[in-house]
Amino acid sequence: MRFWYITRLTFALAALMLSLLFLAYGLGLIPDAESLSLDSRGGLAKTLGIEAANAVQADNVKPFEGVVRQVLDSGTDLLSAGLRNAAGDLIADVGEHAQNWKDPGEKSTSTHVWMWLDLNGAPWGRAEFTFKPLAQSKFFGLWPGGPVGRLFAFCGVTSIVCFGFYLWYVMGRVLGQSDAGIPQRVRATLDTLAEGVLVLDKQNRIAHANRAFAKLAQITTEELQLRTVDDLCWTRPRGAITADAAMPWEAAARDGITRIGVPLMLTPSEIDEYMVSVNATPILTDTGESRGILATFDDMTEMEKRNTSMQELLHKLKQSRTEIHRQNQELKLLATRDPLTLCLNRRAFFTELNPLYEQSARTGSPLSAVMVDIDKFKKINDQFGHATGDQVLFQVAELLRNRSRTTDVVCRYGGEEFALILPQTDIDVAADIAERLRIALADSAIAGVPVTASFGISALQLGPTGPQSLLDQADKALYAAKRGGRNRVNRFSDTGTDESITAMDSLSNIPSPSDTPIRPNSAIPYPAVTALISALAYRDNMTAEHSRRVADFCVTVGRSMLSQSDCYTLEVAALLHDIGKLGVPDAILFKAGKLTDEEFKIMRLHDRMGVEIISAAFASESLTRIVGSYQTKYGSTVGATGTPVGMSIPLPARLLAIADAFDSMTTDRSWRKGFNRDEAFAELRRCAGPQFDPALVERFIGVISAQIGPHEPSMTVSKETALRIGALIEHLAAAIDSQDAPALATLAEQMVAEANECTLPVLADAANQLKELAERAGDWSEIASLAKNMLDVCRSTQSVYMRAAYNEAKNIPELVTLKSGAMPKPLDDFGDEPAIQMQLMASTAPPEVEDEDEESIFSSGDGDIQPSTADIESRRQYRRSLVLPQ
Repeated sequence: MRFWYITRLTFALAALMLSLLFLAYGLGLIPDAESLSLDSRGGLAKTLGIEAANAVQADNVKPFEGVVRQVLDSGTDLLSAGLRNAAGDLIADVGEHAQNWKDPGEKSTSTHVWMWLDLNGAPWGRAEFTFKPLAQSKFFGLWPGGPVGRLFAFCGVTSIVCFGFYLWYVMGRVLGQSDAGIPQRVRATLDTLAEGVLVLDKQNRIAHANRAFAKLAQITTEELQLRTVDDLCWTRPRGAITADAAMPWEAAARDGITRIGVPLMLTPSEIDEYMVSVNATPILTDTGESRGILATFDDMTEMEKRNTSMQELLHKLKQSRTEIHRQNQELKLLATRDPLTLCLNRRAFFTELNPLYEQSARTGSPLSAVMVDIDKFKKINDQFGHATGDQVLFQVAELLRNRSRTTDVVCRYGGEEFALILPQTDIDVAADIAERLRIALADSAIAGVPVTASFGISALQLGPTGPQSLLDQADKALYAAKRGGRNRVNRFSDTGTDESITAMDSLSNIPSPSDTPIRPNSAIPYPAVTALISALAYRDNMTAEHSRRVADFCVTVGRSMLSQSDCYTLEVAALLHDIGKLGVPDAILFKAGKLTDEEFKIMRLHDRMGVEIISAAFASESLTRIVGSYQTKYGSTVGATGTPVGMSIPLPARLLAIADAFDSMTTDRSWRKGFNRDEAFAELRRCAGPQFDPALVERFIGVISAQIGPHEPSMTVSKETALRIGALIEHLAAAIDSQDAPALATLAEQMVAEANECTLPVLADAANQLKELAERAGDWSEIASLAKNMLDVCRSTQSVYMRAAYNEAKNIPELVTLKSGAMPKPLDDFGDEPAIQMQLMASTAPPEVEDEDEESIFSSGDGDIQPSTADIESRRQYRRSLVLPQ
């Protein structure tokens, strides 16, 4: 009987081993000769393709022919190679290629391989290669005469022999002695006990286990008899202190005395854990000789679980809440900082600037603004590469931050521009500070390249009308410094003698083409903008996120085309262009499917509502005009009453229309999947002319292509969403600490609404369960357990944004980052593209253009956007010419 059992088990183990080998072979973990040969041919074709590309570029096929002959002489599988131009003429023939070549069609085969060759961006022809036929393998490569077949045969035979010998030896010793000395009536009696019982021999092998212990260990009594007691997973209870490190059965055998009530943890599986109280006593003969150990196990799991579960969960909640708080602080920092330079971003900068300006204007204390622009930054990128350009930006920002006071505000205003706000500083002191910064930049080794910067200064004492006016004055002073030769500091009070500035200012009297004259721009208070966008986020968070993304697109494209004040106005217009949705009914605003015609008419009313809200909230005619005209189609011949068409539409409004359409197309909706970036670009180009300004569409595509990856989707969770969820979860954890059920139910209900709005079903389900438990005053240990899971989901939600924010940062060696550590470098996903394609790839990024002569501001080639009369003043203040990608 034992022989038959061992034989069956031996063949079963051998079959299992062969099955694993078959699985490994099927998964490709055991390579065959055919795969290796194909890989070798692919690598050789890529290498020769590079040589062919070089030969085409040099218009000399001799080197290519020489390399191919060397390869043929080396004894590879290559039979012949040739170069064929677009007309089908064979330009190079090595190894009788004309006779060997058979056109495989659109795809290469194992014997006939070809690849396209380009010359100066245009198709030239292709390179062709013929190889020897592959040797056909029999029975899928498992023929006994082959290497894989021999491997399977060897493993099958040796496993049968080895497993059979091992099982015969082990079972002979273990099974033969397992029940020795234990009568059947004793075993039956032990099986009736409620507590687990083990009878151990001198080597701690299990001679008998009753049914209660087998159930506790989740193993049959027969399987337990093949093991020692130490094979089971025993651990000490957490926090337990014992003077004897030995297990109780080991101590009983060693000392010959009984051990009573020793607590141990038994873990039979990954999800089950039992606490048992162990009693161990030696089994002695009449002569006092030890024959083994009798050990009993009382299950104390339920009792201890209720005593320790609450404390453990509360400890985990405390740890999770601490981590949530840390991530919240880090998210707040990420929300206000530029990831590359660690300076304030534009929105955080305006949030800081407005109260500083109001305080200085109210108290009469001095306040200065400094605009900084790195000179000839495009040439740095062109000459040393964009990686060096990123290092220059970071090190310049680091110098500005390190040499600024704690009360100063340092912002990356856009591109290579920085802005500094100096409280309690008049224009003379600000000029001295700027001069020291200029000298420090010129004298420092910034990323190993010579770097200078131009500075423009303005102050409250020069009479600006508002915060944006203060920045405009500093920007004009910076423009004068650039026009005056760069690497210098210029005050706004000194720009009156600059003829170019005077000429620009004189154009302000040119009338707008609109029938209604435009009043001068009044200051747009940023706190009011923040209040409106916060109200929109409370009403419809998805629309608020859309507005923020559109504003980012507008600033990215518009900062090289508009003056500082116009770019600020455009940013505010983008943030508030959907503010009219505050008046749209919930049944229409949050409808999951497509809208009916009547609902769509009601939805379109929000455009008019938005214009009325903005007109009433801000005394800015230009802001109202942008929001009021961005929906007008560019190709319309007749607009609505007072609405311009074509080139009469303000340039910011034309840009806002493109950015709004692009983000709408690339964002997922409940009724459709969003376009990828390339599909959205194609749709913009299709609508260019009838709906959008064609030249501005190309400008938009060029700039955005340089800013984001090939198919980068928009983030599912934004920083604002992560911050709101983090704040709610902190309050929720506090309510659990105080066991405040009503507050907990209210917070859980708020979490459900937030999770549903942000499309986070896992978090919404957990919050719903928590709300139900709190409302019926359930077990607090169960509440704490569910809350702990919610905190884990919350940390994951926050991490989505934090990982995305870190991945945006560049890999700069000198970068000193946030508390969480260095920002990782984004992966350059080039895959295994052939080198020939890498050589012929063309960049779609638009060139960065440095300020040059006055004429370059107005003329930059055939691809330029032609401004309307309304845009002339802004175009005069362009900081860069509008060179579109060729």
